[in-house]
Amino acid sequence: MYTTKINQRGQITIPKELREKFNLKPGTEVLFDEVEGHLVLEKGAVVPEWFARIGKQVAEGISDVHEGRYKDFETIDDLLDDLNA
Repeated sequence: MYTTKINQRGQITIPKELREKFNLKPGTEVLFDEVEGHLVLEKGAVVPEWFARIGKQVAEGISDVHEGRYKDFETIDDLLDDLNA
């Protein structure tokens, strides 16, 4: 286990051994997340905002289906008629 302190600007220094082990170099993007009450730091690219919105919309759509909030259509024309209404 390693310890470090947060400086006055909210920055931390990742210990050298961990930087080397995980190939963390200046400019490497990292993600911070909260998982089950723990702060998690991961190496990786930041997800673009538009991609995060799509993920949220997909999750909402799946939730709608599970909750029965959807319509069945017999044909594409029926769907288009409903969309244009």
